[in-house]
Amino acid sequence: MTLPYSDTLQIQYLNRLFDNTSNCYKFFWFQAIIAKVLDKTLPGWPNHSEPPRVRLDKSHLPKERTTSKRENGGNMRIKTVHAIYFSPCGSTARAVSQMARQAVSMLTAQWSSLDFTLPAAREQRYIFGPCDLVFFGTPIYAGRVPNKLMPFVRDGFLGNGALAVPVVTYGNRSFDDGLVELRNLLEGNGFHTIGAAAVVAKHSFSKTLGAGRPNEADEKRGAAFAGQVAQRAEQLEAGERREPVQVPGTDPPEAYYTPLGIDGKPAKFLKAVPKISEKCSKCPRQARFFDDEAFLSHRNMLEQTYTAAREAEYFL
Repeated sequence: MTLPYSDTLQIQYLNRLFDNTSNCYKFFWFQAIIAKVLDKTLPGWPNHSEPPRVRLDKSHLPKERTTSKRENGGNMRIKTVHAIYFSPCGSTARAVSQMARQAVSMLTAQWSSLDFTLPAAREQRYIFGPCDLVFFGTPIYAGRVPNKLMPFVRDGFLGNGALAVPVVTYGNRSFDDGLVELRNLLEGNGFHTIGAAAVVAKHSFSKTLGAGRPNEADEKRGAAFAGQVAQRAEQLEAGERREPVQVPGTDPPEAYYTPLGIDGKPAKFLKAVPKISEKCSKCPRQARFFDDEAFLSHRNMLEQTYTAAREAEYFL
């Protein structure tokens, strides 16, 4: 059904009510609203004994018939798309938000975002429902979801049947078992995963690994992927349950990645702390540095070994 243009009403949202006119209750609700308005004597209304009635032309509508659930538009209706992320360096926020906004534009849904990078955002539990689509992102540390963050990801979100897309970012080495771990955490929290992504981003240890990523080409592929996710979300029937999205990795994950030095031996630098140059008086950005030998050896190994740019990977 095509409605007239208006400068004051968002007509495109009313149009969505009549995308499937076999959903008769939508049409009758619309009729009931009009009838309710016209049954009232409004200021300036002519003083007739009975207000004029509106007769809606239904000749263009298909004849009513008994249909199955699938025919009768039992598909899920996504009302809100959420971008949720832990993003200390900003790359995860950028990747997740870009995908979520693309899905919003295709689903004509509302937008919501949650950045739980800072501890204050992790002091409550977040609850979702079947009308939500969540793009959920974290960076990968040592091939896994950050171990200090994992308890909150496990306990801080309740899906209640919401659709979800796990998204991980990594610094051009490997995402190892991080994506399958995040998928499992979301599935265990009552989300239904319908897509997944592993996106290359600048490595937090290096200025060269993954530099400039995600780039324009990554974002174009991410937008196309988000469009496919939106289409899949619209095609799912309400209450339909499918297998979790299939992603690479050991399921369940077993071990964390062991950092190696330039000599190929394990590099132990968990206790390394950043230092600040004595020349700094106001501590500008990037004034901190590491001089731990094991850390520097590991960084050198990464920069020498993983020079070839990896591509982002998407799964449906």
